[in-house]
Amino acid sequence: MDLNIPRAFEETRPRAHELYRENVGPMWAKMLRTIGFDRRWVRGKGPYLWDEDGVQYLDFMSGWGVFNFGRAHPAISRALTDVLAADLPNWVAFDTPPLAALLAEELTKRLPAGLDRVYFCNSGTEATEAAIKFARVATGKHGMVYLNRAFHGLTTGALAVNGDAAFREGFEPSLPTGVKVDVNDYAGLEHAFAAGDIALFIFEPIQGKGVYIPEDDFLRKAEELCRRHGALLVCDEVQTGLGRTGKPFAFEWVEGLQPDIVLISKALSGGYVPVGAMVTRADVHEAMYSSMDQGIRHACTFGMGDLAMAAGLASLRVLDEEDLAANATRIGGMIREGLEAMMPRFEFMTAVRQRGLMIGIEFGEPRALGLRGAWATPPPRRPPHTHSGGRPPHGCRQAPSSPQHHRSRCGVVSGRLREDDGSVAQIPRPGVGAGEEARKTRGGGQDLAAWMNGIGGRAIGGIGPPCAPDAASGNLLPGG
Repeated sequence: MDLNIPRAFEETRPRAHELYRENVGPMWAKMLRTIGFDRRWVRGKGPYLWDEDGVQYLDFMSGWGVFNFGRAHPAISRALTDVLAADLPNWVAFDTPPLAALLAEELTKRLPAGLDRVYFCNSGTEATEAAIKFARVATGKHGMVYLNRAFHGLTTGALAVNGDAAFREGFEPSLPTGVKVDVNDYAGLEHAFAAGDIALFIFEPIQGKGVYIPEDDFLRKAEELCRRHGALLVCDEVQTGLGRTGKPFAFEWVEGLQPDIVLISKALSGGYVPVGAMVTRADVHEAMYSSMDQGIRHACTFGMGDLAMAAGLASLRVLDEEDLAANATRIGGMIREGLEAMMPRFEFMTAVRQRGLMIGIEFGEPRALGLRGAWATPPPRRPPHTHSGGRPPHGCRQAPSSPQHHRSRCGVVSGRLREDDGSVAQIPRPGVGAGEEARKTRGGGQDLAAWMNGIGGRAIGGIGPPCAPDAASGNLLPGG
């Protein structure tokens, strides 16, 4: 009997949570139910999701950041159906796949001269693993300098450069040669390199966990130290790349910065097929593959599949033709202005950090006595998260705004922020449309939910706002 996938989806949907709990992840299913995210989703298109009750949501979670171009973008969908219809000879073990060669050419065109070799894999964390191996073999060194709060994946090698102890706990010791430095800690950076044996410095041009933006001079200093000590500068664009920050790649905001390795994933998938890429210099690549018998010294079984390569090619075409980087700048500026206008009314809000459509809202200790109890409540024992860090919203965490400044906490209690006069402004809670929340608001004025509703529709969650305008409606397509 033929497998009917749409029918299987519909038949399984009513018991999907129970089936998932029993066979995949009971704690994840329990958490979703506890925070109200146990919705049964039936459809996704562009910036929106629909549940089984027909409620439409503006999706800010964006599948952890893969939907820069929205769900079911017609150009990307068409490219994939073309691949299936063509019945191409996929995954020929002894082959130089044409679509992989073409996607590599398109990626190198968009990066600085000298970054002209591409290694394909399936995810951001695999790209990080590749970068560690390539850097070590190219330099003959082993040490790795990384940043506090950094996130580069959760596999074993990537954990060694993960700046959050909560993710490392229980898995130590990881690779023993990692040195952690605070963002913008120039002296700490110098000290890390002075120890010697440093193969790489890895950084996110904008940290996804908290939207912390390193100073331009700090990254220039890191590059100078890499050159002086024979290390490689590794730029992780897994979340920031492909228009998210208002430029094709976020490192381009730092004039003249020249990474030796660039990591790409998430949005390159077009929201369809997992794909990752590590782009590097020819000499670094040739250090890994130095002879014919080492031609598969580092390899990936599924790294150059035709569907993944077609998704990447179509995604780059959409990025160019729809001028999404410029749109991210425009919409990101609108959102920042709206958030900053709210700050005098909500004493929890202390700062907005933004570049394009990577936006972080920092929450600081309130003055009002009635709010201090909520602030003092200890955060839950779980990996920390913010609206942009790729985990469910409405938790809280300790997050220093910089190494030398005050402690701050990111969080929401019961989906509300109190104004200075004690009235309540609600922000979107899981499973509730922003329009509905806005109608429940007391105290007058414009709340976050109503404001977001005005630029895109009902809102759920978390990661970050969209990148692309919906051609049909002018609304936003979700990003990450």
